[in-house]
Amino acid sequence: SYGGFCAVTYLSFAPQGLTQALLTGGIPPIGHGCTADSVYRACFEQIMHQNEKYYKRYPQDIKIVQELVNYLAEQEGGGVALPSGGILTPRGLQTLGLSGLGSGTGFESMHYMFERVWDPSLVPGSPKRISHYFLSSFENSITVDTNPLYALLHESIYCQVNVLFDCSCRVCIAVNQLF
Repeated sequence: SYGGFCAVTYLSFAPQGLTQALLTGGIPPIGHGCTADSVYRACFEQIMHQNEKYYKRYPQDIKIVQELVNYLAEQEGGGVALPSGGILTPRGLQTLGLSGLGSGTGFESMHYMFERVWDPSLVPGSPKRISHYFLSSFENSITVDTNPLYALLHESIYCQVNVLFDCSCRVCIAVNQLF
């Protein structure tokens, strides 16, 4: 989406410099009421379609995701600690869609993560625990460590005041403190 903002800005200043520009998402605030929320609401139908495709391909993951969301919600603090120190919550789990539902190999990557979400139980009747593999894979799939400008600019490109990042990773916490 940030690329869409850059393309529209470029077209505004030097349209003769491009033969064409393909915008697939991310419209800058060119009209009244064009906010991050309104753009995301407009994308909701596509998100639902991608979710349906995913669960049609991997129907066994429906139960796994439901169990995981319930498990996270039942934990003290509403989630579990991530290896980096953040917290994985049911809402935070939805960020997997950024990398999993919109990329070429995303469906498979998400499915493989969900296949290994629970630590193997060595003692019958012992409580479930989320595996370190899953927590690490989750963090790696949404990391901004290699793209810090994305974390800084993604939502701020809408030029909304007092809008904070809804994420608990180190970068977003630091960005929230700036605003």
